[in-house]
Amino acid sequence: METISKEAEHKRIIADNATQTSKIEEVNFTRAVCKSEEVLKRFDAYVSRGELAASFKFEEMKQYAHNSRNEELDEAGLKAMECYKAILSNCWNHGKISEEEKAEFLAQAKDPKSRRLFGDCFNIFRTQGQFSLKPESFNSISELLFALLDVVQKADDLDCALKILILSQTYYCDISPAPGKTARLYLQHSIQRHPLWREKTFWVRAIQSAVKEEQVATVSHPETEQDRNMRLQNAVFGKLGTFAHNMLEFRIDRAVVEEVVSQHAAMYSLAPEFQEALKVLMKTITSSGSKRLTALRRGCSWFPLPSSSCG
Repeated sequence: METISKEAEHKRIIADNATQTSKIEEVNFTRAVCKSEEVLKRFDAYVSRGELAASFKFEEMKQYAHNSRNEELDEAGLKAMECYKAILSNCWNHGKISEEEKAEFLAQAKDPKSRRLFGDCFNIFRTQGQFSLKPESFNSISELLFALLDVVQKADDLDCALKILILSQTYYCDISPAPGKTARLYLQHSIQRHPLWREKTFWVRAIQSAVKEEQVATVSHPETEQDRNMRLQNAVFGKLGTFAHNMLEFRIDRAVVEEVVSQHAAMYSLAPEFQEALKVLMKTITSSGSKRLTALRRGCSWFPLPSSSCG
């Protein structure tokens, strides 16, 4: 495809790298990532609609630029982002999603590269400090995530599933389960019933993938062998503790959680003191999640119970 000229690169990201503070930098946008006139038109349409406005935080634009440069967003990628942003914006601001929008969303999500962009688009709200959802928005986004999990499970997409898990623990709705009481209902509660989380192999693969990343990172540290081993031991302990908590939060049977954690503790030769600490940790994690969830649901009649794939 034809590369645009330097004259056409009239909008670039500008930020003072020396100023790494909470200050929001004035950011302009680049069209250098566009590889054809058709893609260029799409990018300009983004700007004209204000979806890529200079009021965005620098970190958010840096993430967009990272995707654009490293993953070489082509026309299909920009189309996917346009689809995701429009639907998410509609859900977030108006709490509505039509059958046509849902069908378009799922069509885009069938492509692995397109699917990866969804998390980046959803993450924009986080970078703007927006975490709280209105009840109707909570419902529509829950419906999207549940439908996306169907696609993810069929495609065996571990990375996307983990991204959805994190997103579900990020956004919430403030509710009143009882007079004079308030609570936060996270998106996690609306997708707990999806059968993907019941697959023991999913959690096993997730743990092993996370530990592998730590192993690769540890090797690159210029330390003694003893220090590297201790760093890895701490990392494995942290990962196992995190996944144990996640599994219990997603209502996985405690016996299964203990089995998976103990097997991996042995697999990675975790020191006895770490293994004992994990046992103590799992005992401290409350098992009243289902009771709490029932109480929360009673406090909000609008709480969604997606029918597809639910047990």
